[in-house]
Order: sequence, then structure tokens, then C-alpha cells
Amino acid sequence: MKVEIPTALKPFANDNDFIEVRANTVSTMLRNIELNFPDLHNRIVKDGQMNKFVNIYINSEDMRFLNGVDTKLADEDEVYIALAISGGG
Repeated sequence: MKVEIPTALKPFANDNDFIEVRANTVSTMLRNIELNFPDLHNRIVKDGQMNKFVNIYINSEDMRFLNGVDTKLADEDEVYIALAISGGG
């Protein structure tokens, strides 16, 4: 499946807009990213947990509202890694 990478994380994915990943769950996808793009993985996962400023969407659904890292994936799924935007006053 293709995983879309946000602009800010492209340098950690060899400047690719998309990366190809074979996985049947989000957890497996993250392990494959760790093997192939360790610097990207380190931006997505912190201390074994999802970075709170990173969201993963599967077919426009936030994985946190599905089954988290246990969410099932299929080759035709559209996966997008998004950075949360925060601001201050």
C-alpha cells in the first residue's frame, strides 16, 4: 500500500511523497517503516508510543477512533501520516 508522507517528514523518507509498505495492520506498517526508514519511524513513535503530534488516517478515518495500532489494513487502503498543528496564544 502507499503511505502518504507530509512535507515536514519527507526528508526522513528519502524526500518521497509516498512510500510503499506491505502490512496487514498499522502495527506491522510501523515496524516496516522502522526497518526501511528509521528516522521517519523515530518521528512517528516516541518511547514505544505514537507521538501525540502525529496522526495516522486510514481512508480518511483517524486510526485512534478505529482500533489504534491494531487497525487492519488492506492493499487498497489510503494511508496518510499527518502532523498535528498546535498553536499558542
